[in-house]
Amino acid sequence: MDLDLLLEDTFLEDMTRQELLGFAIYAAFALFMAVVIFREVRDHRAANGDKEDIVESMHLDLTVQDEGIETKVMLTRAVIYLAWLWGFVALAAVFGMLPGVFMFVILYMRVEGNEPWKLTMSCAVGLVLFSWGLFDYLLALPWPQTVIGDIIPALKGVIPSI
Repeated sequence: MDLDLLLEDTFLEDMTRQELLGFAIYAAFALFMAVVIFREVRDHRAANGDKEDIVESMHLDLTVQDEGIETKVMLTRAVIYLAWLWGFVALAAVFGMLPGVFMFVILYMRVEGNEPWKLTMSCAVGLVLFSWGLFDYLLALPWPQTVIGDIIPALKGVIPSI
């Protein structure tokens, strides 16, 4: 089956192959996260509070911290986590990957983790420097377009990922 026939008369028709690949990766990630959440809820319900079943289903964790947690609470936590992930995607799309990573780490560590500023800033700066060094300097990968980069093209020369 030809790919062009599948894309005809859809919103995907005007997308380049690179944009289509990015869309497919995001869609696959969203599907993967939905399957993981579904599996965890199913396992949680099947365990019915039996600690050994929970420990078996989470064999990579050192300790089990969800003993006795209601399904509603677990789903709420999963939705909050997914909202943080989609927030990161939005930050990266609007401001660029490096500023998005910087803002996400600060927001997540301060709001969700309530970590001190010294640790938060060192993690944010360290992750941005590592990402810049790996993806921009060593691998020389092109950065995706951003909303801010389209509005203010002068920033593209100042910040690598815009």
